[in-house]
Amino acid sequence: MSDKTHSQSLLPTSLRDAYVHLQMRLFPILEDEFGEMDDDHRQFVALCQQVEPLFPHGFFAWGGNGRPSVPRLWIFRAFLAKALWNFPTTRALIAELGARPTLRRLCGFDMPGDVPDESTFSRAYRDFARNETAQRIFERFTGRAFAGVPVHHESIDSTAIHSWEKAAAEKPAKPEGPRLETQPGRAAQDNEAELPTQCDWGVKRNSKGVRETWRGYKLHVAVADGDVPTAMIVTSASVHDSQVAIPLMQRTRERCTVLYDLLDAGYDAEPIREFSRSLGSVPIIPVNPRRLGAGNGPEMVPDRAERFRRRSGVERFNSHLNDEHGGRTVRVRGHAKVALHLAFGVLVIAVEQVFRLLE
Repeated sequence: MSDKTHSQSLLPTSLRDAYVHLQMRLFPILEDEFGEMDDDHRQFVALCQQVEPLFPHGFFAWGGNGRPSVPRLWIFRAFLAKALWNFPTTRALIAELGARPTLRRLCGFDMPGDVPDESTFSRAYRDFARNETAQRIFERFTGRAFAGVPVHHESIDSTAIHSWEKAAAEKPAKPEGPRLETQPGRAAQDNEAELPTQCDWGVKRNSKGVRETWRGYKLHVAVADGDVPTAMIVTSASVHDSQVAIPLMQRTRERCTVLYDLLDAGYDAEPIREFSRSLGSVPIIPVNPRRLGAGNGPEMVPDRAERFRRRSGVERFNSHLNDEHGGRTVRVRGHAKVALHLAFGVLVIAVEQVFRLLE
């Protein structure tokens, strides 16, 4: 049985039913009204179908004072469209909504004049960032998608996020003790809160072994079989990958069971292996040859080497996010807004990949 077939067979019945409903009922109804939709429009409808039941309507409800505001769900849909179509700026998004009747109406705006101005979008974005709206919806969606589903392989890695903002003058405060020693005994939210989040400079070797320096942040992700993201954390660019492995494992286990943790040699640390084992998982992490002072580390046994090849899924995810869903078009400033921007892209990919398993 292939990985896709296995993953598809384990997806909750509710998601399979939603997929059938889209294909058999909703798409034909919408095409009767809007005309034939392309694949991106269909994907956008699938996104909205999954997001709306998870959106915090009450939090953004009109309070009854003054003029009713534009429904925040409509603006949230528009930001999903921005991530899906990879529009570089909010201004470009507004222009596209004015020029694309089908997209505009799917978001909720009937006429071009109904599309809010840039300041309204900015205020809504600020509120979404404070509430971590996209992150919370992503967590709830993956929690539902993986309910009762064992993830065979979880791959963890990070990717550089370039920012236009000025790097902080002060260096992040050092933790009271070695993070890898203190993290296993603390809750995930406490571990995340202790990680630096200011904009600074980072250095990392890319997948080709080339040393890369950038100013901004770093996105750390856990990705399951089928290239489905299961957890995300945004930190300062200078944070070493190994410092975020345990919080990512904690976040993933809040929503699913993991059999194998796949991490590259940058995560070669015994506390990470021990924590993975304490969760009932099997860590597969190659030995970092620099730690041994040798040219090459010991070879993996064949069965683990075969499993480790599946780690390419997290590299595909990072490329997918950067090239197609906003990873390279960060125009906002500040950790909260950058994290929200990335979360929109991560949410788009999560829904996309889950539904791809059902095709």
